[in-house]
Amino acid sequence: MTGDKVRQQELDETRQKRDVARYVFGESLARLRRLETLTLILTVLTTGSLWATLTKQFPEPILWIGALLSTGSALVTGWVKQRNYSQVAIEAGTLQTKLTDLLIKYTKSPEMPREEYRVEHKKLEDECDKLERKTGIRAPR
Repeated sequence: MTGDKVRQQELDETRQKRDVARYVFGESLARLRRLETLTLILTVLTTGSLWATLTKQFPEPILWIGALLSTGSALVTGWVKQRNYSQVAIEAGTLQTKLTDLLIKYTKSPEMPREEYRVEHKKLEDECDKLERKTGIRAPR
């Protein structure tokens, strides 16, 4: 009976880490989409015939707004590249898959040695904690 409780607790811990990886995955993709949309909007506003048309219709001080929007676009693009959210999403998705595989293996194979499970769980738990620290994305607990 005690062994079943311990086993269930271990499974719950692994599920929690899988939920963290899932949250980091979703949040990184959401942030990437928002930043890329903002970059696209700023880029469209500051390039091409739209901007040429606007500068003919409005006085010269409007050019400063264009310069600020262009600078903002460059800064957001740099931020996206620096944060590397697409790579974070890939890492989080891979970690989520590994945690799911561990859960399946431990659940389907009752004879799997507990020590073997704990070693694998600890390794994946450390990866999950490292991913959270690296990205600054914290899953609600």
